[in-house]
Amino acid sequence: MTPTPPVPTTGTEYLVSNGGTQEPSPKTWSTEPYFWSSTPIGFNPATPLNGFTVGVRPYSEILVPDPIDPLQPGTLVRSYPTYYLVSQTLTITGPTPPLYTTNTGTELFTASLGEKVGVYSTAGITDGTAYSYPRVFDQTDHDYIERDYIPPKAPPAVDGSVEPNPYFPVEPYNPALDIYPYKSITTFIPDTRDFVVVGYQLTTVYSYTEGGETTSDTINISQTVTQSVNDWSSECNSLVARAAYANGLYQDTTLPS
Repeated sequence: MTPTPPVPTTGTEYLVSNGGTQEPSPKTWSTEPYFWSSTPIGFNPATPLNGFTVGVRPYSEILVPDPIDPLQPGTLVRSYPTYYLVSQTLTITGPTPPLYTTNTGTELFTASLGEKVGVYSTAGITDGTAYSYPRVFDQTDHDYIERDYIPPKAPPAVDGSVEPNPYFPVEPYNPALDIYPYKSITTFIPDTRDFVVVGYQLTTVYSYTEGGETTSDTINISQTVTQSVNDWSSECNSLVARAAYANGLYQDTTLPS
């Protein structure tokens, strides 16, 4: 009787750079749980997030019998077919975004769409992006004076400070043009947690033929952001340094465009 040939199975493979749970050698891919290495929050300057990526590609796996002893379990051999990337999204699942010192919409990236010949479709955090302290450590109590606040010209005195609603501002910010996101910090009571875990979700949709039936696969990725809980002077000073008053702009009645 002719033996039944092995039937290949298919799946989705991931490779996490700068972190991740590596499969034992000689396997080269990552397995759950998916995570990026921890990072300190960083101040003056904020810690840049470099090299945090995750690649995804479909695979086909087949059990190859032992050529010498067919009773042995055999070897799983993985190959990588051509596929078409239909869509890919990378989003923050918590804390509530935005979380970075910038908010331009380019802080996260995904792969270009179209035909891929066995290669990874890579998404991740854009190099140089940095976490913002009051947005990640969001239990911080901080009030600030808004950038468009104009103090009254006569008594009574008015504080003019507000609570972040809903986010502590980081934009617009261009010191070369004297553009700052707020005028001053009036309250700073730090978040006392040692760390905060930031969550990401990556969803990839692909097909094996152009315009054909699609497969969607989703994973969660975590990253731990740490801070020192002994001295918050750097955190406070870094926020003050981004204020208009700290940079010599006083009682301005007009704003730069």
